[in-house]
Amino acid sequence: MFAKKRKAEEPPESPADDSDEFEPLPFIGRASVDGLLKEADEALAAIEQSAKQMRKKLREQPKTIRGLVMSNGGVPMTGPLSEEIEVNVGGTVLRVPRKPLLLPGVSESIIAYLLQYHLEGLPKDKDGRPFLDVDPVYLKWFRDEIANVGAADAQGESYEIKLTGDHSTDVSFAFWHELLFTSKSGIDIDMPTNPPPHNDDNDQMQVDNQQQQAGESASEEEGEPAGEPAGEQEGGSDHMATLKSSMAGTDASVGRLGEVQRGLATLARVGRDKRLYTTFHSGAPVSSISPSHLMKVTDFARRQRIAVIAPPGTLVRPPTAPNAKQIRTDTEMYGLKYEPFFSGVAGGDFVIETDDEMAELLNMTGKTSPMPSLMYKGSRDTYAFLKMLECTNTYKAPVFFFSLSGTYDAPTKIELSEDRQRVWVAGTQGAVTDTEDKPLANVGIGGGAAALWLGLDEPGPAADLSSCQQWIKRDELSEGYTGTINHHDQGTLAKSMDFTCDEMEIWQIATG
Repeated sequence: MFAKKRKAEEPPESPADDSDEFEPLPFIGRASVDGLLKEADEALAAIEQSAKQMRKKLREQPKTIRGLVMSNGGVPMTGPLSEEIEVNVGGTVLRVPRKPLLLPGVSESIIAYLLQYHLEGLPKDKDGRPFLDVDPVYLKWFRDEIANVGAADAQGESYEIKLTGDHSTDVSFAFWHELLFTSKSGIDIDMPTNPPPHNDDNDQMQVDNQQQQAGESASEEEGEPAGEPAGEQEGGSDHMATLKSSMAGTDASVGRLGEVQRGLATLARVGRDKRLYTTFHSGAPVSSISPSHLMKVTDFARRQRIAVIAPPGTLVRPPTAPNAKQIRTDTEMYGLKYEPFFSGVAGGDFVIETDDEMAELLNMTGKTSPMPSLMYKGSRDTYAFLKMLECTNTYKAPVFFFSLSGTYDAPTKIELSEDRQRVWVAGTQGAVTDTEDKPLANVGIGGGAAALWLGLDEPGPAADLSSCQQWIKRDELSEGYTGTINHHDQGTLAKSMDFTCDEMEIWQIATG
């Protein structure tokens, strides 16, 4: 007699109905005792029912997580947690430990989610490794940092990944750290503390066999130049989609110089006639530039390409080096402008009309990784003072004036001394007053040596914010001013000191 091998049975779910499996409580005959017993029985029944519901939800949770992963184009993974993930990062082969990617503080990051569930969607080099066109210098550092997380966890301690020292001021590290680590995937999948009992390997996760085979095919030593990438990938979250889109252009051949490797999309964007592109494709030896500067210049080109396809509002700063003059010369020699690059406002009907102008302004703020967002726009939100208050927040920020065109030939910043960096805002029923305590306007910015008044009138305030006045004393104007100076020895950045603005915008510049 033969018996079929039965599949492992899942624990029975709670009954479809909520009927009680116990008989009714017998009555003792004493009302007080019977009442207490009834209350206790009802409380226990409620606890039991709640437990059943929680157990049912618990069994549904893995399906939900799996669905979230797969709906974002991911593939559930298998393989021991002790394994390493081998990936080609800009021409350098890196092995990233898998287990720390599932620990708190790491698992919710974009890069952890990408490496755990989206390897199959990445382009592949000639040896079948997933290819990431990101900065290998940053990713090497990140690989070491997550190893520290794993070591701390093994000791029952915690370790926080953050940029410190020179890394905290490095423009490339700040860019990649924000994109890959600080940004969250929206799906936080922690490492299981107790593996399922039917799993033969106590250190394994369930994943696709095809993914596992792809992971086992890599064999090249770390740091050895890798082959050319090919392939494409599909959708995801905003930041995930940005990374995927950035990789989609690397499906052809790439140029490689030692450990420096870049996809065609990065190189071609600079221009096929530019030295950066021809250097990687000519096969000629590199001269007149150090390898570290070449890495920085090509990474600047890559970051610009990422910014173009990223959600609007990304500033890309030019590379820095101890020899500031040389890195500028090298950047321009290889076909890139040595200036901040911004993508997100062109064609958007903003006061700042071009991405270059926004890049200049954001650079003036001095923030390491500024992210602009429009809070208020007069033509959209009306010029009513109360409406402007509803759209904006109160926070401490430096105060300065700037000119993008008109009175200066180039974008120019006009600094204010710290004691002049003031903003006065009227109450909902009041007005900002002048030096004689007369009501004047809704908002006053600066003061003493320079000022901008919004909603100005005499007596004030005006009917709306569009009635403005702006002036700066001659001695406070930056060099290169071409505008007029009045009899009070004041200049203005507008066509005239008193004016009605055509458009008014208030932007918040957050730090990434």
